[in-house]
Amino acid sequence: MIEIKNLTVTYGSTVAIDNISTTFENGKIYGLLGPNGAGKTSLLKILLTLCKPYYGKVIVDGLDIVEHKETIKRQIGFVTDEFLLFEKLNAYEYLEFLAALYGVHRDNLFDRRVDYLFELLGLKSKAGYSIETYSFGMKKKLSFASAIIHNPKIILLDEPLTGVDAESAYVIKSLLKMFASEGKVILLATHIFEIAQSLCDEAVILDKGEIVTSGSIEDILSASKGKNLEEIFLQLTGGAKYKYLTNILLKKEKEIFPLF
Repeated sequence: MIEIKNLTVTYGSTVAIDNISTTFENGKIYGLLGPNGAGKTSLLKILLTLCKPYYGKVIVDGLDIVEHKETIKRQIGFVTDEFLLFEKLNAYEYLEFLAALYGVHRDNLFDRRVDYLFELLGLKSKAGYSIETYSFGMKKKLSFASAIIHNPKIILLDEPLTGVDAESAYVIKSLLKMFASEGKVILLATHIFEIAQSLCDEAVILDKGEIVTSGSIEDILSASKGKNLEEIFLQLTGGAKYKYLTNILLKKEKEIFPLF
């Protein structure tokens, strides 16, 4: 379980997270939603122990994230929206290197886990090639495999399905559901509302560093009078004005883009 208590994060005079409190429980997939600059990345950085809270507390399984930084790091897996891969290695070498950093020794179970992931994610035929030869989607799938190779208790994901083929996206979503059923905490930051609505148990919507709403997807939708998650998001974050403006501009489409 992750408990966030009165967390505030600032960068100079800019407030990235403004006194938020929330809880992420074991066994659930949480969708972290918000416009650019809402504070999603700052929250992930705090949970990854990459920056110290300016004010407030973050407690992971009863341990303060500042006082027990190294212990908590070993419990976390992270998929970034950018590639941070050692591309001169091949996929086997890369996962073996990361596992060693987490204190996971190469044994029969480790080899079986690697083969299992490569088979599921369609990476097996290219596993012996250097990562620099991989496509965007293959690198994204390897990033996912590297995030779970040490069987973490907490999985943090930043747009994990961008550029991933439909079959592998299905596999990743199925694995995340399985991990949640085993009691892991999963936090998924995404701009793709269909993924959040279909995959997540609960959502936390941030805007300007504040939580504007949170709760189960079912409860949020049932209180919205037929709106989908995207419409709710636009309404809560001020994005409705862009929807209105877009509709007006689309009516002028033939004037702006006349048919040849």
